[in-house]
Amino acid sequence: MEERTEDIVIVGAVMPRIEKYIVAEPLVGDRAEQVYETVRDLAKKSFSGKKAFSRHWSFDNKERKINGSSLFHLILANDPEVLGASNLRTPTYEEGRILDSQGRLSNGVYRDFELVVYSEGSPNLEIAKLLRNSTNKELVFPFKAHPQALKLVKADTEYGVGISFRDFPNGVVSGEEVQRAIDSCDYKANSGVHRLDRDRLGVWGAVWDGLAFSVSDGRVDYVCREATADEILDMDIRAIKLSYDTHLKDLQTRRDKALAFLKGKE
Repeated sequence: MEERTEDIVIVGAVMPRIEKYIVAEPLVGDRAEQVYETVRDLAKKSFSGKKAFSRHWSFDNKERKINGSSLFHLILANDPEVLGASNLRTPTYEEGRILDSQGRLSNGVYRDFELVVYSEGSPNLEIAKLLRNSTNKELVFPFKAHPQALKLVKADTEYGVGISFRDFPNGVVSGEEVQRAIDSCDYKANSGVHRLDRDRLGVWGAVWDGLAFSVSDGRVDYVCREATADEILDMDIRAIKLSYDTHLKDLQTRRDKALAFLKGKE
């Protein structure tokens, strides 16, 4: 199973000049399997036996999708040598909301999007301190960070690994924008470090503090990339042609049935 043109969704525009757009498309098939295997191998090579990667991470050969999701897995998936090598990344919280509003995110599975930090406090105080120590700039709380903006480091935490910024402040959002994201969630916390996610029932939350938790109900099934205006136009043309061909075929089928019915009455 591979992505189709009609599966690609525009989820944003690259500012200040809208010459490029952000599109989301399914992570499925051979590309998904390659991401799964690379993340598995990176975790085994650099963080073998650590709690951060002791939970579920597998590939569904039938659906051709990745099963399992945790913040640690997402950080490795967004590594410059994994999705980044193809100029891809997983969706932000806002992009996830757009996908959800269009009915693209099925229920029955959960998806992680970003890290949200309310304060340098519990839960996950050790992670909050590592993030603060990884930059010489003052952190403004609360903030959220996309997994692409983060990297894993060796540290003595409950997970056996730590999290720091890759290139602060790229991919890090604070102020009114992050507060709007938190306020739009169905459930939220007020202290420490949490996952920003959509659960199995379609409920959005900024309150999940088990950063390593992962079971087979998790999914990493969408990626985002930049697309030019010309590419968007080409996709629109193909979508229109597909719709035209589908409706034309339907009309021809109805015509043939009507003619057959009339001939049968002669």
